[in-house]
This record gives sequence, C-alpha cells and structure tokens, in this order.
Amino acid sequence: VPAEEARSGMAGGQCEFHEADAHSGCWEEALRTPVAPELLHRSGLDDLASITYTSGTTGSPKGVVLSHRNWIEVHKNLLIDRDLRSDDLVVHISPFSHAAAAYLEAWFLRGACCLIVDATVEALIDASRVHAITAFTCVPTFLTKLVNSAALGTARFDHLRIVSYGGEPISSDTLEKSWRALGPVLWQNYRQAEAMVTCAHMSPADHLDAHGQLRKGYTGKPYTYADLIVRDPATGHEVPAGQPGELTI
Repeated sequence: VPAEEARSGMAGGQCEFHEADAHSGCWEEALRTPVAPELLHRSGLDDLASITYTSGTTGSPKGVVLSHRNWIEVHKNLLIDRDLRSDDLVVHISPFSHAAAAYLEAWFLRGACCLIVDATVEALIDASRVHAITAFTCVPTFLTKLVNSAALGTARFDHLRIVSYGGEPISSDTLEKSWRALGPVLWQNYRQAEAMVTCAHMSPADHLDAHGQLRKGYTGKPYTYADLIVRDPATGHEVPAGQPGELTI
C-alpha cells in the first residue's frame, strides 16, 4: 500500500506509521520485535477481538464473536499446517471481511510480502506480469472466472506454488480446469465463521487419490487445533467411519 494511503487510512486512529525501505534492514528488525510488551495488559485472551457477520447455512444473519484466544488458534493452525513462507509474494483478492484477513495476518507473521489488488481477474493477471507471485487466495467463483478467461494465457505464473481456495463448494469443471491450467498448486480450506478460517484443509498432494485422480467432494484433514466429529443428529453420538451424520466442530 502506498505510504500516503496508509497514513490517510490511519488518520485519527491510535496507530503509529513507520515507513521502511525494503533494503534498509528495518523490516527484519520489526519482525524480531513485533510486540510492545507494555501494551499487552490492555486485553485478555478471552476478550472480544472481532465480530464477523455471516448469514451462515441457515440464511439468518448473525454476528459471530471471536476472542483473542480464537484468533491465536487460527494463526497457530495456519502457521503449523499450511506451507506459508517468508519469501512468498502473496496476492490477496478476497475482501478482508472474509477469510482473507486471516491469511494476510498469518503471512505477515511469517514475514512474507502481501500485495492487495482489486477483486478482478484482470487485476490478478496484470499483477502477475509485474510481480513474481507465489500464492493467491480466492473463492471458487473467482477460479471459475480465471480459468475461463481469454486473458489467462497472458498471465505469468512461473513462480506460483499455492492457490488457496474455499468459502463455497468448487464444481468438478472448475477443479479440473484449475488443476490443468495452474498445476498442482490448489490448497482447499474448509471453514465456518464460528470457527473462523481453520477447520479442515486439503493440500495439493491430498487432492489426488491413490490412483492419481482428483478427489471431489472432500473437505480434507482437520487442522492441528481443530476437532471434527461426525455425529448422529438424533443421539449426538459419534457414528462409525463411512456412515453419514452431522459434522460438529
């Protein structure tokens, strides 16, 4: 974000703005000392950190309250189970009111470079011609638009290694086209607003079954700090493997 925009965006807020040249060493120093200890007493782990608004599965709008402890677990899951690297250049397309905010924070904690662009296929492709993009995050609807765009052939995804998608089901057609067009870089994320971003995930390797075929209709494996159990909705008891039931998180 240009320095002028960052300063204007912080106008009136309780923030300090520090501008650092990429080659000055200031960024590395900031990573070594990311927290001001004298400010930590201002909030506790179970205090309110955010309210995420969602219509959820039921279609009834509600505000989901998340604590600082919830967010710590989200970032622990992302930093432990996802392949986020300090030398990544990540393009964020989805709105930060959505799951993209968690990815932005986690990649920042890792020390990566984050690039924010308009939520359009054209903006992503334009960015790819200028920057050596290694990852981007999006919803399947965006992937559908990307793989069916006539301009896809002009994109430069030579360094791309992760496309993190989720937030809605992905169609078989989009999954197959994305795998062919972008390569084995797809990383699926399954989430609920109440559990925020990290419920289950499926790495590029896990997208393929034992016969090398693309898996379809899978949510992936639970994150390290998430428990996923399929229960009988009538009794609440865990059902045997292979039996249908209600997913509880």
